[in-house]
Amino acid sequence: MAKPNILWIIMDAVRQDSLSCYGYFRKTTPNLDKLTEEKETILFKNAFSPARWTPPSHASMFTGKLPSHHGVLSPNLYLNNKHKTVAEDLSNIGYNTVLITPSPQLASYRNLNKGFKKTIESYLGKLNFKDPQLLISLIKNAFFGWDEQTDYFNKVIKKEIKKNKSEKIPFFIFVNYATVHWPYDPTFPFKYKFPLPENIDEHKIKTLAGQESLVSKALRYLKLKKKPDVSLKYPFNYLGKFIEITPLEFNALKTYYDCGLSYLDHKLGQLVDYLKKNVYDDTLMIITSDHGEMFGEHNLAAHQYGLYENLIRVPLIIKFPKNISSKRADDDLVSLIDIVPTLLDLIGVNKKINLDGVSLFDSKKREHIIAESDRLGEWANNFEKIHPLFNKRAYDKKLSCVRTKEWKLILGEDGSEEFYNIISDPDEDKNLFNNLDVQKIKEDLKGELNQKLRINEKLIINRDINKIRV
Repeated sequence: MAKPNILWIIMDAVRQDSLSCYGYFRKTTPNLDKLTEEKETILFKNAFSPARWTPPSHASMFTGKLPSHHGVLSPNLYLNNKHKTVAEDLSNIGYNTVLITPSPQLASYRNLNKGFKKTIESYLGKLNFKDPQLLISLIKNAFFGWDEQTDYFNKVIKKEIKKNKSEKIPFFIFVNYATVHWPYDPTFPFKYKFPLPENIDEHKIKTLAGQESLVSKALRYLKLKKKPDVSLKYPFNYLGKFIEITPLEFNALKTYYDCGLSYLDHKLGQLVDYLKKNVYDDTLMIITSDHGEMFGEHNLAAHQYGLYENLIRVPLIIKFPKNISSKRADDDLVSLIDIVPTLLDLIGVNKKINLDGVSLFDSKKREHIIAESDRLGEWANNFEKIHPLFNKRAYDKKLSCVRTKEWKLILGEDGSEEFYNIISDPDEDKNLFNNLDVQKIKEDLKGELNQKLRINEKLIINRDINKIRV
C-alpha cells in the first residue's frame, strides 16, 4: 500500500463536551458531525490528553510519551534532543513534514518543531507580510474580526496539499488552530451565532473574554501599543478569588467560546471539502484537542490548574484512509499518546520501543489513562507580586492522575488525594479518598500510577523559558 497522507488537526483548548457530535445541546459542529457519520471515521468517546496545557501535551503527542518521560514540564518547557519525534520518523521515510503554529509555544522556541522539514510560525513577530495569502486574510480580519490565523492556515494547508499532490510526495501536516482558545473573541458573523444570556454586564463579559477593538489589535501588531496582560485579570484573578464571576457570567463566556468553535467547524468543513476534491481517500485525518477548558467548575477558569474531566477529556475523531480500519471500539479508553504508535503501525515503521502509547491497530485495550499537571511556575510568581495575598501554595504544585472507565485518582505532590467514581459522579463532586469501602481500589491505582511515572533517568533542564503566556 502506498504511504497515506496524514493531516493532524489540533483544536486548541476545545473540551469534548462542547461538540454537538458528542451530544452538546448547541449545534456547534455540524461539519464535524457529518464527518463522523462516514464509515471510515471513528469518534472516540473516551479520549484523554496526558496534560492540562499546550507544551507538555504537544510534546506527548509528538513523542508518544507521558510528560514525566519526555520532560517538558515547568520550568523546563524545551524538548530535549534525545527524544525522537514522529515527524523525524516520517521525514526519514520520505514524507514532506510541515508544522503550522499560531504560537511560539509549539515551534522552534520549545524545540517542538524537531523533525519537521518545514515550520510555519505565524504570530506576533513572525508574521510573513510578504505572503499575499496572509495579507488577504488580514484584510478579511479587518472587516470581520480577528480569527487567530484560521483562514490563513486553511490557505497554507491547501497550498501544501496541492504542492505535494503534484510532486507525488506523501505529506504529514500538523496544524494547531487557536481559534477557540482564550481570548474568546469570535469573528463576525459567528460572534452572534448563539445569544448571550439576558441580564448580564456585557462590558464585564467582553473584558473577561479578552475582547478588544480591531484598532487596538492593529496597533499591537504594528508594535505601536503594548499588549495588556489581561490573562492576569481573568484566570488568575478568579483562581485567587480576587474577582467574582457568577454562573450566569461563566455561561456568557462559554457562549463566546461556543461561537468560536462554530467558526472553526465552518473552516474545517471547507478544508474537508477541499480534501474530497483531491486526496481524501488517501489521507488519514486526526482531529483532536491538546486540552480542555474550565468555566467555573471546581472554582477554576481556563486551564491553569487541575486534572478534572473538563480539562483532560478531549474530542478525538479519526478518518482513516479508504479500506483501513482500527481494531478499537469507539468507547475504548484512548490517550493522545496512542496516536504516534498508531501512525508508525500505519506506515510500517517498527520503532515503538520506549513509547508509552498503545497503537489503535493493536487488539490490546487500555485499562487506564494517565495525565499530569506541572507547576504554575513563573505565572504564579508574577501574580504573587501583584497580589501578595494569592495562595500560591494551593495551586503551584504537580498533579498526576490515573483514570479507568469507572474510577479516577488525582494525587498532588503535597500529599493531597482526590478519588472519584466517574460512573456515578461524572462531575467529580464527591471525593471518596477517605471512604473505607474503596480503599483497596484506590491503593491499587496509586501503585499503578507510581509505577508508570517512575523515571529511571535524570531529566536534563535545557533552559528556563517559562515566561510566555499561553
